[in-house]
Amino acid sequence: MMSQRRISLRFLSGNRQGTELALEDPSELVVGRGPGADLVLSEGMVSRRHVRLRLHDGVLALEELGSTNGTFVNGARVTARELISGDRVLIGTSICRVAVHDEPRAVVRDSKDGAPGAAEVATEVTGDLAEVSVIELIEMFARSRQDVLLELVNGRDKGALVLLDGRVVACSCSRLRGMRPSKVLLRLASWTRGSFEVRAPSTPIRCELARDGVELAVELREKLDELEILRKRLFADAAELFIPRPMLPSLSELDEAGLALLRLAHNLGCMQRVLDECELDDGVIVAELLTLIDRGFLRRT
Repeated sequence: MMSQRRISLRFLSGNRQGTELALEDPSELVVGRGPGADLVLSEGMVSRRHVRLRLHDGVLALEELGSTNGTFVNGARVTARELISGDRVLIGTSICRVAVHDEPRAVVRDSKDGAPGAAEVATEVTGDLAEVSVIELIEMFARSRQDVLLELVNGRDKGALVLLDGRVVACSCSRLRGMRPSKVLLRLASWTRGSFEVRAPSTPIRCELARDGVELAVELREKLDELEILRKRLFADAAELFIPRPMLPSLSELDEAGLALLRLAHNLGCMQRVLDECELDDGVIVAELLTLIDRGFLRRT
C-alpha cells in the first residue's frame, strides 16, 4: 500500500528554526503573534493574525490577513497564493519552506495555553546558511523593505550586512577589514556554510553604500557564477602559487597591475592569502592569476 503524501513547513529561521510542522489534510491554520493564533511566532514584525494557511485535497493555499509588514513568497509580496514544494515563505523575519513528503510525518500542534502573547517579542532570530543563502536573505529582506542587521558566521570568519528600506547600506567581514564594499559583498555572498542571525539595527548606521537589495542580489548571483567557473581551473583556494624557474616570459610583458599581483603571489605563496590581501574583487583576482599562469609567469600546486 502506498503511503499518503504529506505537506509540511520546515522553519529555516526564527524561534522555530529546525522544526517541521506537518499539516493534516484538510486543515486550516492561522499564523500570528497573538494568543488566538494556531501557530504563534513571537516577534514584533509578525501581526497578531498575520496569515491563514488552508490545506485541502493536497492543495496548500495562503491568505494574507491584512498584516502590517506583509507576507512574501520567494521574495514577492503576496495577498493570496497556492504554495508548492520548495516555496519559501517570509513571515516577519521567520522563513519557512514548503515540503512534500511521500512518507507520513507526525503532526505538530501548538498548545494555546501558555502560548506567547504580544508582549513576548523576540528581538533576534537565527538560521543556517546551508538552508538559506546570503543572497536569498538579501533579496527577501530587501523586497519586504525591512530594516535588519544580518550577522553572519562562517567558521572563524564573521560578517554583517545592514538593510534599510530595501537597500543594503553597510557591510563588513572580519577577514577583509578596510576592503571596499564590492569585495566584501561578494565574499559574504560566497559563504555556503555557517549561520546567520537577524536583528533590528540598534545603533545609528553609517551608510557606506546605498544599493537596491533586489538589484544587488541579481548582480551577486552573476558574479558568483563567473567566480565558480574560474575557481574550478584553480582547483582550490588553498592552492600554492610560485614563480617557475627559469621564468621564460619577460617581466617587461606585464603592466603595472600584473607586476603588482605577481609580486603579491610570490610574497604570499597561497591563493587564499592573495584573495584576502589584494584590494581587487575576488573574481578579478582569480581571472588575473589564471592569466599569469597561462602565460607562464606563475605555477600552482
